Amino acid sequence: MSRYYRNHRSALLLAFPRVPSLLVGLWTINSFSPSWIVSFSCTAMSSLSARRRLVYGSDDALFGAIEKEQGSAPFGNFLDAGTGMHSLRWIATLGEERGMTKFTAVTADETMRRNVQAEADALEVSHLGNVIIGNWFGEKPIELNEMYDTILADYLIGAMDGFSPYKQDEMIGKLVKFLKPGGRLYIVGLQPIPDSALGEANIICQVRRVRDACILLAGHR
Repeated sequence: MSRYYRNHRSALLLAFPRVPSLLVGLWTINSFSPSWIVSFSCTAMSSLSARRRLVYGSDDALFGAIEKEQGSAPFGNFLDAGTGMHSLRWIATLGEERGMTKFTAVTADETMRRNVQAEADALEVSHLGNVIIGNWFGEKPIELNEMYDTILADYLIGAMDGFSPYKQDEMIGKLVKFLKPGGRLYIVGLQPIPDSALGEANIICQVRRVRDACILLAGHR
């Protein structure tokens, strides 16, 4: 097991060797007009803007650590078990150079699903995978009919409190069932924040308590 730190975030690597646009400017010149009418493709501009949001391992300590651990092995069929904008922008860079053949991105939140799907469209990677909504637990747990070479759980276990409370200890076992022999499961999470701390550091603990109270009062826990 390897452990990496970035500020208060840590990434745990679990390996189970035996378990199962280009900018295209569309310029139109109307030569019949006294003055040339030039129109530029907004779609091309949007694509360029989206690609500037890509997250490369060379610029991100956490995803960079995963790429280093992965080495020359291709990412293959990739499951983002708790997707978000940040992880999708990294996954979008793993195609040809890192050997990702396709991806499945899962979220339990409909708003997040729409946002991630829109970002996948903007990054022009929708043809490589699917963004789906579902809960890993509950009355109708998500069903996947594939096995994966790489599974990413990026702050998934920490976010489960709002969707599947008290099931955190079952999550790894659930994901391993979808892992191909020799595949890898990468787990990223927050280093636990204590209930209190000495000196000025205690403000972080107080903010955490206010955040948790807001979540509770909003009915999201």
